[in-house]
Amino acid sequence: MAFTIGRYGLSSLGPLAKLIITLWVTSALFVLIVLGAVAAIAGFSIIRFLKYIREEIVLTLSLSSSDPALPSLMRKLEKLGCSKALVGLVTPTGYIFNPDGSCIYMALAAVFVAQATGVPLTLGNYITLFAVACLTHKGASGVQGAAFIALVATLMVIPSIPVAGMALILGVDRFMSMCRATTNMLCNGVATVVVSRWDHELDGETLRKNLAALTLRTDVRMVRPSWIELRLSQGKPPSGRRRLPRPLSLFSGRPAPDCLTPPNGIDGSL
Repeated sequence: MAFTIGRYGLSSLGPLAKLIITLWVTSALFVLIVLGAVAAIAGFSIIRFLKYIREEIVLTLSLSSSDPALPSLMRKLEKLGCSKALVGLVTPTGYIFNPDGSCIYMALAAVFVAQATGVPLTLGNYITLFAVACLTHKGASGVQGAAFIALVATLMVIPSIPVAGMALILGVDRFMSMCRATTNMLCNGVATVVVSRWDHELDGETLRKNLAALTLRTDVRMVRPSWIELRLSQGKPPSGRRRLPRPLSLFSGRPAPDCLTPPNGIDGSL
């Protein structure tokens, strides 16, 4: 970011902000429209599915990588009704061969670099960039920020685009990495459920019931206050629950002094 501002001035932040907004809006439309249509054909709601895996979405956004969310995503897909064998095959494979968020990112970034460096592009150039991005994005998984490196191969198909122009977007790549990693994770989650429907492991009614029940259970777990918080909010001490038995003295075998037991007002339940 310091290089970009020092080399091109503060005016360069405006186009970079537009690039970030364009990527986020495009990815959101892709998830809601394209993945939403695929989910509707498979018999479930994309909005309810997003609510079901919202913890994985937050984790991916915070780390700018979809890999840490893979284990918990696989567990949730198994709870949804997908077989363990199918989840273990489709989800990790999709992380390598189906990073749609990286494809969207590289197509937009390549066009941005070309326009920022003043290189005119024809319709054939746009088609070429998009086709190459569909191939090079498959090697942009497994390492955080690998899509930025794979962008080099995309830019090299148009010799007139200077590869050094990638330095323009280096400062904001972190914000775009959050978007592409989240989109990649969502695509693979939806793909696993769809493949499970194709293999007739799940019927539409069972899938909708499981998704509704598990989403409701997650909502209750996240908003339900603990027993101690409820007692304190009512102005009552957190007492009245079953207490732990007094520990025995190590040497005499008799109950230990009161100083070793929980004092009054402190919850000592198991």
